[in-house]
Amino acid sequence: MGKKTVTIIANDPQGSYDAAIGGKRTVRVHGWAFDKDSPSLSISVHVYIGGPAGSANAEGHAIIANISRPDVNTIYKISGNHGFDSTITTSKTGVQDVYVYAINAPGTGGNNVLLGKKTVTIS
Repeated sequence: MGKKTVTIIANDPQGSYDAAIGGKRTVRVHGWAFDKDSPSLSISVHVYIGGPAGSANAEGHAIIANISRPDVNTIYKISGNHGFDSTITTSKTGVQDVYVYAINAPGTGGNNVLLGKKTVTIS
């Protein structure tokens, strides 16, 4: 008998960065994210204000995509809560780029995914 080869499929998370709204020392971000490798899990979403992840000028914040989004569940035939809508307090002011990443589910293969970049004005 020969050896069996097992292939592990590693999916990257997916989602949508629907909007960013600047306020008085705040940024509100909303959208949805999930990982097909663990579709009922509410995954982490990282928000970077002032530059992409790893940038010296970026201010990072972690939130969880744990708000009910029945539309996402219906379309992707999954369960759980996958929406995010968070107002983040920031030290940044003026015109700032806001990057949002869906973070790969712990213990699964795949990579973190940039959901997008939007530009806001923070007063």
